[in-house]
Amino acid sequence: MRDPRTPPRPSIRPERFRVRFVRATAEDADRVADLARRTFSDAFAHRNPEADFAAYLEQAFRPERIRRELSDPAAEFLLGLVVPGAAALPDVLRLFTEQPFGYCKLVHGRGNDSVPAARPLELQRIYVEQAAIGHGLGTRILEEALLRGARGGHDWIWLCSWDSNDDANRFYQRHGFRLYGFTEFVLGSDRQIDRVLARRLPRTAHGAAARRVPTRRGATAQG
Repeated sequence: MRDPRTPPRPSIRPERFRVRFVRATAEDADRVADLARRTFSDAFAHRNPEADFAAYLEQAFRPERIRRELSDPAAEFLLGLVVPGAAALPDVLRLFTEQPFGYCKLVHGRGNDSVPAARPLELQRIYVEQAAIGHGLGTRILEEALLRGARGGHDWIWLCSWDSNDDANRFYQRHGFRLYGFTEFVLGSDRQIDRVLARRLPRTAHGAAARRVPTRRGATAQG
């Protein structure tokens, strides 16, 4: 997510280069934990109390915890990479032909009481590397999540977004998400308010059974 105090980077047309997505496995736990910790810090460290933030990072992004999440059959971690070879590929993006420019975590069948879903999909996390922001890559990840949700037979996709994160909330609104409720997110000793945002997915024949659980923060992305 871009720091709102800095101007946006010039973007290029998304169709001038291609991206691909790979599903992470438990063997990728160290790499995913490092990526998750770094992108979460870039997005939120400057907006939260240092001690609370450090405690949350240690609790949420330990490799052992990420390995357990990767082993959950309902969870799907997607790592985005830029496909090499495009003549117009900016130099800053060439790094991301070999390492992920961002990721998302989907949880199939996990619902939220505020969202009228029969076959829900939670977009639990979506983040882009700071160096990759401004090139439409947050949109690429979100589009892949929507596509996989529809193919998987889900009828709704939902997420939690910090109420104070205006840039992210506008991003989701542009992509068809609407406000369905609020929930509390605790970061250390700091109690914050998250928006519950959701949108319908195209109708399909199959879907996972709903499983309603407490919500948690994790979704923030911009192009």
